[in-house]
Amino acid sequence: MGKTALMHACLEQTDAEILSLLLKSGAHLTLEDHAGLSALVYAVNSGNRKILSVLLGACKAKGKEVIIISTNKMLSAHRMTMGRILLILLILQF
Repeated sequence: MGKTALMHACLEQTDAEILSLLLKSGAHLTLEDHAGLSALVYAVNSGNRKILSVLLGACKAKGKEVIIISTNKMLSAHRMTMGRILLILLILQF
């Protein structure tokens, strides 16, 4: 599978309002692209707290909790790269 509109929005660091609109229109947070990455991974890697906040809020609204675990310190306060960290996103349904 290629990238979804939500994944592209996270990659391009689109405005939070656009992300909200995509989510309200039924965009799926957990679909994975050909590399096995989801919109949540792209949101974390963007380093953009507003984007991540919107996606985490959408998870919470669906009754899901997201736990982000990193084995290495971030290279900067605003950006993480997949090549430098082990990132695990666990989506727990209650």
